[in-house]
Amino acid sequence: MNGPRNTQQQREAARPSLAGIIRRLLRNRITPDDYERLRGIYLALPLSARARTRAKHAFLAVCRALLFTARLKGRCMQRLRRRLLGKNDLPDDFDSPFSPPVVTAAPQADGKADYFVFGVIDWRHLFQRPQHLSRCLARQGHRVFFISPLLKHAPRKGFSLEQIDEAGADKQNGESGRLFSIRLNAYLPLNIHYRIPDSHTEAELLQSFGELLRWAGSGRRVFLVEHPAWHGLVSRLPGGPVVYDCMDHHAGFSDDSQAGLLHLENALLAWADLTVVTSQWLADAVSARARRTALIRNACEFEHFRPAAAPAAQGGAPQAVNAKQPLPRTIGYYGMIAPWFDLELLEKLAQACPDCRIELIGRDAVDARGRLKKYPCVRVPGEVPYAELPARLREFDVCLLPFKPLPLIQATNPVKVYEYLSAGKPVVGVDIPEMRQFGDLVYRAEDHAAFVQQVRHLLDKGEAADLPARRQAFAAAQTWEARARKLAGETDTLPREPGLSVIIVTYNNLELTKRCLRSLDRHTAHRNTEFIVVDNASTDGTPDFLETWRSACPLRQIILNADNRGFAAANNQGLALSSGKYLTLLNNDTFVTPGWDAGLMRHLERDPGLGLLCPVTNNIGNEARIDITYASMDEMREKALHYTSRRLGQIYPLRTTAFFCVMMPRSVYEAVGPISEDYGRGWFEDDDYCRRVEERGYRMACAEDVFVHHELSASFNTLPSRERQELFARNRAIYEKKWGAWTPHQSRIRA
Repeated sequence: MNGPRNTQQQREAARPSLAGIIRRLLRNRITPDDYERLRGIYLALPLSARARTRAKHAFLAVCRALLFTARLKGRCMQRLRRRLLGKNDLPDDFDSPFSPPVVTAAPQADGKADYFVFGVIDWRHLFQRPQHLSRCLARQGHRVFFISPLLKHAPRKGFSLEQIDEAGADKQNGESGRLFSIRLNAYLPLNIHYRIPDSHTEAELLQSFGELLRWAGSGRRVFLVEHPAWHGLVSRLPGGPVVYDCMDHHAGFSDDSQAGLLHLENALLAWADLTVVTSQWLADAVSARARRTALIRNACEFEHFRPAAAPAAQGGAPQAVNAKQPLPRTIGYYGMIAPWFDLELLEKLAQACPDCRIELIGRDAVDARGRLKKYPCVRVPGEVPYAELPARLREFDVCLLPFKPLPLIQATNPVKVYEYLSAGKPVVGVDIPEMRQFGDLVYRAEDHAAFVQQVRHLLDKGEAADLPARRQAFAAAQTWEARARKLAGETDTLPREPGLSVIIVTYNNLELTKRCLRSLDRHTAHRNTEFIVVDNASTDGTPDFLETWRSACPLRQIILNADNRGFAAANNQGLALSSGKYLTLLNNDTFVTPGWDAGLMRHLERDPGLGLLCPVTNNIGNEARIDITYASMDEMREKALHYTSRRLGQIYPLRTTAFFCVMMPRSVYEAVGPISEDYGRGWFEDDDYCRRVEERGYRMACAEDVFVHHELSASFNTLPSRERQELFARNRAIYEKKWGAWTPHQSRIRA
């Protein structure tokens, strides 16, 4: 919908070769891009109207049959693989070790999230809104990984990349290495724009994306989704908010490939933390289905199109379009000439303006050249490089937006209008909602007659002399840099519903408490998280520290007990005070890793049957413990990422979830109630709570893709050995009286 945005070299690189098309035809693997190339060749053939009509039907029938056969073959291959491998298995060799590329990304800047952009088109295909935003986010200090919808056929997990550096980037100052084009590996070749990944392909993509995360060493991250077909993958990724960039009204497309995306889009709207829309029409259409919406319209590269202005508009006195200009005057359009392009309107315009030249620049997908060739004033030259557009725009006396008023167009915020205005040019367009934001800077027409009359009036009578400069002043503020800043601002200030409450019980060990709270402040993705610290009468300065800590943020609360009420009672105090939709109990001897909260929450959102969920850790007495060693917290983060990135979306079932770090939905807490305080200072209250959760029909598990460091019983280790043994024996007896024989916790690590 945004028109051509690629250079000649980019188009040539993206265009399928004839030899490649022939090879794919022989293998019965023709692609949609091959179809478009063959269609372009057909349109260029010098055929008569009658021969063209006959050839057209035969050509389209053959290509559609080949394309259908290719899609059918792909589905059959997926079904065959499903039968051979089972429902959820990967090919045996796909999990083979992957050697990451030798290219090095710039370090992640403090306070700047990494953006993983799940694209709708390949980076080199057309340079449109996703590429503009990605490039500007990289200029503003973010690292951006633009993931192509074209998956790379490969026998093992991983990815390939291309480093996209800005001209003049200073490597020493870290300006390079912040923008990459990525293709994820999959066992079968696939373009998600034309076929939605099945469960097998999603499992492969999780493996491949995990390798990307590990290579990038990404901490804070944002997942920016440009197409609903990515929903299945993105909904399983941990560690950051999901933003859906809704650019089009998918129900408005006529081809069948969009029909299957509508249910995915509804799921994505409900899942995404933020839905960005490009027009008010789209905002009205999706607001009832989305958690939160933000209107971020399209924009333009003002400095690129500004030179297309007339000399007077660039500095001298503005001049009007008038009949005294040398003939022929030019009425122009550039962009996609597609089914939404109103050829009937162009015919009427050609009949009313035979003294002018009507120039239609862009890829002709509806044979406009053939239909309009009877009008000598109309020229359809095809596409021109993006770099040449300002020179062609400079020749236009009147610019056109000649679209049909379809639902798809009603939802559109047209990029080309911003570009026309950058040159100060008069614009005549159909009266769609987004044209009204330009006020009197453009001319709107409700029907064909009004449209033609507006164009003719501009050519014959001219317009106000101040309009070109006013148009440029407006366009100068509508830049992609400004849109990228707004996107980052909206993401940074997300309330990130649903809310989260974290309850931490302290008893001495002040340094561990400080370290735990610092890690929470640095690595918690959800900005509206409330932190509740309950202190059990510490004597090492913890209460004074907590008073100072609380004063720094309104989302922090503390409870200072006069005596040691024990683990269960103190947590119950915090739970009673909490307000989040999700609740986390966290020991003060832990250290969380980036995105820990979002990672746990994603699993609970995806699986309503989960009642309690914990992360994997280095030190605990059950299956949540993994085999991992490190000498520092920096090394811990690196090794933890190495482990979790290879297990994205995976959980491990547990019978009992240890409460060093556990998250549950508020609905589970309300159904089960507070933690039993029968166990006094601690031990066995987590086992007891798990049995009560089981009674309500919920399951327990640990998230394999979330890691939290744990010191293990830092408070209990201060007790004398005999006192600990007596406490353990006493509480075990209480537990077994309620639930029968206690089953000791198991470990996955072989001795």
